[in-house]
Amino acid sequence: MADPFAPVGLSSRSGARLTPPMSNARYVCLVCGYSDLPEPPYYFDSKRPEGEPSFELCPCCDTQFGFDDDAGECGEDLAPEVVGDHSSRNPAYREAAHLVLRKRWVSTGMQWSDGCTRKPMEWDPSAQLRRAFP
Repeated sequence: MADPFAPVGLSSRSGARLTPPMSNARYVCLVCGYSDLPEPPYYFDSKRPEGEPSFELCPCCDTQFGFDDDAGECGEDLAPEVVGDHSSRNPAYREAAHLVLRKRWVSTGMQWSDGCTRKPMEWDPSAQLRRAFP
């Protein structure tokens, strides 16, 4: 299986995205561990080694990468203790924000959030979390 966090393309603030040829690759949500995202949460390249958000929306926990984990975008500072930029472009802030978002999802019952995307048969959110975040 391909590394879900491997660099796979480029994204720009304008929304233009250069992506590799269509593939069957799937990616893991950094908040809930859902392992069937069609786009990675972040794109990486040599000019942006910290990552550029894909704005992918997780159908499981409803996290939109580059919005929910960015204080300037969502209007909420999820990790005030982090020094430096409080945006999704700061890896330390992003990691702390994902932990806060994960705790919120767990504390609200780990419900499947997307009414348009069917949850997997026999879906077990606790097992999903254990697999993704051992």
